[in-house]
Amino acid sequence: MIDKIKRVLLIALVIAGTSIGISSEAQAQRFPRRDNGQVEQILSRIESNTDRFQDSLDDALDRSRLNGTNQEDEINRYVKDFERATDRLLDRYDRGQNVTSDLRSVLSSASRIDNFLQRRRLGPRVERDWSTVRRSVNDLEGIISRARRY
Repeated sequence: MIDKIKRVLLIALVIAGTSIGISSEAQAQRFPRRDNGQVEQILSRIESNTDRFQDSLDDALDRSRLNGTNQEDEINRYVKDFERATDRLLDRYDRGQNVTSDLRSVLSSASRIDNFLQRRRLGPRVERDWSTVRRSVNDLEGIISRARRY
């Protein structure tokens, strides 16, 4: 299980590092509209899976020594930032606007959550629920990468 978590975290770091190197030319690109349904499905999955993750995280935090600490406030802030970033990405995508910086924000927020969870073991349910969210984020990043090739 720990090897699987390490692999997911390594993938997340690679994605975050890759997204930092996006050129200004790629920033001007938008998703091809043919991927519209896929993107909306993935963003919907991210939203519902994030809700599930947040529930399991809250339960685990309430049972942990982090309950009521600054660290609990920190991870809750990271999750809220992630939710706002995905909402902003969907909104801008729906309006046909450039979403590259929004994707970077989503990836950055996800990376902060990854780093927090790597430092603090909060149980297999939290790890499983976050891995599900993370896979959807990786799927979204893959669609965006494909769109940049056109």
